Amino acid sequence: MVDLTATIREEYNRDKELEGKVNQDQGVLIARVIENSPAAQGGLRQGDVIQKVNTTPVKTASDVQAQVESSTIGMPLEVEVIRNNQTQTLKIRPGAFPANQN
Repeated sequence: MVDLTATIREEYNRDKELEGKVNQDQGVLIARVIENSPAAQGGLRQGDVIQKVNTTPVKTASDVQAQVESSTIGMPLEVEVIRNNQTQTLKIRPGAFPANQN
């Protein structure tokens, strides 16, 4: 997750290996999703831009992290994202991070 700025958006959109285009300049960009992580299981995808967590607007990765840390493991968080210029709400259950990562 990275704080989205105009510069980050331009860099992301220039990378031809990444799917989709980002049009927002604010929010939290999902740069990568770890396989089998709670984020992956909840449907987050690379290129999603998080706007809200449990109806609370977020502007930085720290804002998102604070919402996750204040939640209860196993209880779903509603995460509003913009994906391909469409707003979607995902339910993500915080949990243990996968042990085997590369």
